[in-house]
Amino acid sequence: MSAENEKIQRLYAQYRAWFLRYLDEVDPIDLLIEENPGNEYSPEVDRIIPLVAKASSTSELASQITQVFAHMFKGINIGPAEVYERIAAAAREKWRALREELQVGVDT
Repeated sequence: MSAENEKIQRLYAQYRAWFLRYLDEVDPIDLLIEENPGNEYSPEVDRIIPLVAKASSTSELASQITQVFAHMFKGINIGPAEVYERIAAAAREKWRALREELQVGVDT
């Protein structure tokens, strides 16, 4: 495996770990209680990450994240749209930062 591929995999792992921690903090549908461990949103994160790179705007990503949560938690109130806007904005910002880090590493 090339050094570039290894860096991409490392950055992806960092992004996934960050996203899991972030969703645990935000806990958009109040899944996490004292008895529940973290990473309850792992399946959602795995569905959302590919959408982050493809979304053309924060609004588009927020809509897609809302759809993921609605699908994964059928019949449960998934909370207000504003929560998903915040999640999308944070996800895009972190993604942008990691892409810049990768670009710097590739160019040097």
